[in-house]
Amino acid sequence: MSEFADAVAQMWPASKDAGMLAVATDDAGSFDVDFRRPVRIINVNALSNDYEIEYQAKDRTLREGDTLTISGAADPADDGAYRVRQAPDIVAPGNAADGTFRCALLTKV
Repeated sequence: MSEFADAVAQMWPASKDAGMLAVATDDAGSFDVDFRRPVRIINVNALSNDYEIEYQAKDRTLREGDTLTISGAADPADDGAYRVRQAPDIVAPGNAADGTFRCALLTKV
């Protein structure tokens, strides 16, 4: 294993134990996700507050249109049903650059 993979193997369970991860559930079962609502600047007069998850690629292969139920989000109002809005990507540079993680934009349904 690489140093990064070794670090992830320790980090992800520690993040879960610390209450930093939410749970996503689909037809195949449940998996841990980093659920967030990042604010993106569209232009000087508008902001977008998207829903996004980051997850270990080994845990799931998500596709555009898949549905998930999120539970355990930091804000309980964010718990509920979501649809994957676009095919998950590998954000480079960033945590996902080596393919360990994937990021998916979601739409609340």
